[in-house]
Amino acid sequence: MYNRYDPGLLDVIFELAGGGGGKAGRIRVWSAMIMVLMTVLAAIGGYMFLIGSPTTLTAAEIEDGRRPNLFRWARNGRRAQNHYRITGRLADGDAVVFGQGQTTWRCAPLLSDRAGSHDHPGVYYAASEARFRRARAEDRFVGELYSPTGNFLGRVRPEATACDVPSDALLLIDDGSLRGFRESGRSMLIIAAVVGGIALAAFLTALRKQDDVAPQPPTLPD
Repeated sequence: MYNRYDPGLLDVIFELAGGGGGKAGRIRVWSAMIMVLMTVLAAIGGYMFLIGSPTTLTAAEIEDGRRPNLFRWARNGRRAQNHYRITGRLADGDAVVFGQGQTTWRCAPLLSDRAGSHDHPGVYYAASEARFRRARAEDRFVGELYSPTGNFLGRVRPEATACDVPSDALLLIDDGSLRGFRESGRSMLIIAAVVGGIALAAFLTALRKQDDVAPQPPTLPD
């Protein structure tokens, strides 16, 4: 006994594309190849978009004492930082400016709208000056959450020291990677949808047309 081969969607597409010859047949073959490539591009773009889509928390939750999980197990078996988006009000007037490499960074508390939150912030946001201003304009604060007392290896981020974050608060560090993943993934998805849609329309149009060159029957030797 043997398992019967069950053709998949790609097999059906290429079987339809490969029938006949002429201009319509070539269009079907090329459009089928483009659709396969755009499917792969969409899968990569979707994965990158998901990576760049962090878990959302509010500044009020952290002020109430909630301590989110800062780490996760990555596929390579190592611990990695979890990504978060913190919604709150940026206390821009209390920003601390410091140098990080060749770049100027800013750090400021993220506060809830409740009274007294300014007296004891639960989370701080740190980013380069350009990202800091962009995040403030878009009201979108994303990054990796860190404890100012250090990670599981005892390492303290220099941003936490520069920001002088209290030991019972958290620090949201935005290095731009999440935004880059999200924007790149969105761009890939848009390109895959547009180009794949055009290829699908060309494939279906060519599928309805008769080939301008009919396939020749095999000739028998004399």
